[in-house]
This record gives sequence, structure tokens and C-alpha cells, in this order.
Amino acid sequence: MTTVSKKILIVDDEKSLREIMKKRLGKLGYNPGCAKNGKEGLEISERKKFPLILLDLRMPEMDGIELCIRIKERNPETVIYAFSGIVTEAELELMSFFVSRSHLKC
Repeated sequence: MTTVSKKILIVDDEKSLREIMKKRLGKLGYNPGCAKNGKEGLEISERKKFPLILLDLRMPEMDGIELCIRIKERNPETVIYAFSGIVTEAELELMSFFVSRSHLKC
């Protein structure tokens, strides 16, 4: 029997969104970690392995696309769900590229 990891990393520069997601996921029995930007998310993901990462595409210091690329280089089996309030045409093209290679879930 396989045990499913309950660890999730939430990466978003909006504190209120991180706190809401952390609280709700905690109530569902998950053990969420949080990072306030892509750089911090990468540092945390290098110290601990997270099978699932929820990340914002637009953040300071390192955006979600760069973070996705860097995480997938180290841990290709990590599932990443990306979200954003505003998405440009270039971001949509990059997301399509990642989805077609099973790097990103949209």
C-alpha cells in the first residue's frame, strides 16, 4: 500500500492568499508550507521535497514560470499547479509548452 504525501508548497506574493490556502488545506489534512516569492519557494523546495506545488505566475524576485523550470530540473516528478490573476499571451504560450510536456497542470 502506498502512502500519499500530504506536503504541499504554496508560493504566492500575496500574504492573504497564502494564509487562506494554508488554512483551508490544513483543514483538509494537508501539511502546507508557504513561500512569499519564487526565490524563497525555490530555496524551500531544495531543502524539502514537495510532491505538489501551487504557485502564482507573477511574483517579485523570480516569477512562477522560472520557478517551475528550476523545480522541474531538480524534481521532474513534482506536480505544479500555476495560477494568476492576469496572464499575458507569452505566459499562455509557455504554459501550453509545459502542459504538453506534463510539467504543469492548468
